[in-house]
Amino acid sequence: MAGAFHATPAIEGAADTLRALRHAGLPFAVASNSLRSRLHLKLEAAGLALLVGEHAYDPAHVGGRGKPLPDLYAHAAERLRVSPARCLVVEDSVTGVLAGISAGATVWGLLAGGHVHPDSGAALREAGAVRVLAGHGELRSALGLTVVA
Repeated sequence: MAGAFHATPAIEGAADTLRALRHAGLPFAVASNSLRSRLHLKLEAAGLALLVGEHAYDPAHVGGRGKPLPDLYAHAAERLRVSPARCLVVEDSVTGVLAGISAGATVWGLLAGGHVHPDSGAALREAGAVRVLAGHGELRSALGLTVVA
C-alpha cells in the first residue's frame, strides 16, 4: 500500500501556489485527514514535502479528531500563530469545508485533486464555501500571487 502513496502525483499548480505563498511571506499549512505516515509519503511523492516543511498536520496532532471537527484547522492556525478568524482555508471536500467553517475560518472551495466531479462546486458552496475556484491558477490569481521560479 505504501508503494501506491509513493506514486502520488502533485495536483497541477500546487507547488507553484506553495512557492508563491512562501515568496509573499504568507504563512500556510496542510491539514489533512490522512494518517501521518500516508500524508508524508504523499507530500514527498508529489514533490511538496520541502515546500510544506514542518506545517503538515493530521488528526494525530489533535487526539485523532479529524475533519469535519474544527480541531485540525484550529491547531494549524495556532502553530502558525494566527487566529483562525484570520485564516483562509482552501478545501476540496465537503468534510473539510465544514471543519474550516467550524474553526471560524473563511473557506474557499478548490476543484482540484481527487474530489472533482460535476456537482462538487455546488456541494462545496452548499457546505458553506464562500467561493469556489477551478484550480491553483485561479486560486493564485484570487490571492494576488504570482508564480515564482
